[in-house]
Amino acid sequence: MTCACYPTAGRCSSCSAPCLMASALAAILVLAWGAEAHAQYMFLDTNRDGRNDYKDLLPRSGWSEIEVWLDTTRNRDGSASSLGGGEQQGVAAYEVLVQVGAWSVEWGRFIPAETSMRVVRGPLTDLRAFYVRVECGRPLKPGKHKLGRIRLNPSWGEAMVNILPCAVVQETVGTSFQGKLGGRRFRLGPTVSLTPSPAVVTGEWHDADGVSFSFEPPSAAPVRVEGGLLYLGWNRIEPPFELRIIRGRAAVNGLTPREGFEKPKPRKVPNSSKAQFTSDVFAHGVGRMFHDLGLPDSIIRSAVATAYRLSPAVDSIRVGPRSIQVFPLGARVIRSYQVNEIGGWELYRTRPRPESLMVGILNDWARVLRAGHLLQVKHLGYTTTVPGTNGRDLDHAIRFLQRGESLSAADTAALLGVAPLSEWGAIAHPERLEKISP
Repeated sequence: MTCACYPTAGRCSSCSAPCLMASALAAILVLAWGAEAHAQYMFLDTNRDGRNDYKDLLPRSGWSEIEVWLDTTRNRDGSASSLGGGEQQGVAAYEVLVQVGAWSVEWGRFIPAETSMRVVRGPLTDLRAFYVRVECGRPLKPGKHKLGRIRLNPSWGEAMVNILPCAVVQETVGTSFQGKLGGRRFRLGPTVSLTPSPAVVTGEWHDADGVSFSFEPPSAAPVRVEGGLLYLGWNRIEPPFELRIIRGRAAVNGLTPREGFEKPKPRKVPNSSKAQFTSDVFAHGVGRMFHDLGLPDSIIRSAVATAYRLSPAVDSIRVGPRSIQVFPLGARVIRSYQVNEIGGWELYRTRPRPESLMVGILNDWARVLRAGHLLQVKHLGYTTTVPGTNGRDLDHAIRFLQRGESLSAADTAALLGVAPLSEWGAIAHPERLEKISP
């Protein structure tokens, strides 16, 4: 995924790969320890209230904006922070690196918060990451400041938009700020330093929070089927059928069962949980950085382990031959990561998109109906298929039960095949369907 302190660093074209591997391993084993870390706080905001909380959500598709904020005087938990040497007196320059959990992203402009701010590097982008460096014509005083806005249009966003400490995005880039031009660079970390050789370093501050995508169940275009036996809940639908998935709900001919997909309620996330999540993001970002530098899996794993050890949210780790166990500070839950997961960088490019999955479900339903089977759809995640003759027998039994007619032994057997006697009341008197439109 993603580096911070290197205005010109990149892949070395003058030395051999074995030399780079050896020096990288040595740099990990003998850490380039920085000065004592002092935590500032950078965060993303979507609802323009100048805070980062559970209310900050991005649409999964379409153009939107995220605001970038930096507080030079407070940590995530509100406690006071400090940076030595008097360089905390302002922000004269900053660089921001974000990465989106999505298949791909169309990036727009970075819009600085003040007219005196000037973009001096970037934007540099790839399918998921965005980087920009800005100099302030009038240095910002200590405190909380909006730095600017990033426009983006994801092709179905998932998970979060995160601030990262380091990455290769066309060039080697990262997140940091300076109190004065040409002065010390305060890096978000743990991060990666490339001089004299790649090494995982602690960084000067650690608190950064991204934003989540909103919960928007996917939809899928209609699939038409001319005939068959289909029940929504226990309501018989007459053909032809127009099969749809509308905002995560199964729909046939504009009707849907009342028991649909429940939208989860947003919940507040404790600062400790945010810190633990950030430790995962940063450690895997460091690992991706080493991966993009062409280093082998053994060195990548060592880099990830070192990043966890340097995180203030992690008490300790245990490295095994196939996994890394992370023991969070003050938490009982142990997080374990398989070694092969650390190298799974192409996750979003290889997995199917939600729309494709939904279309696949509709096509599966259509195949069942066209094959002459009975299909019962209770909701998107709950369907029953009764093959051929058995399906026709069940259809006959349901209709007789709903009309209040006497059931034959065959009818009783067919009904008992799909529901116990205690549930026959729900079959006899099915809940009314709701109308739904795309």
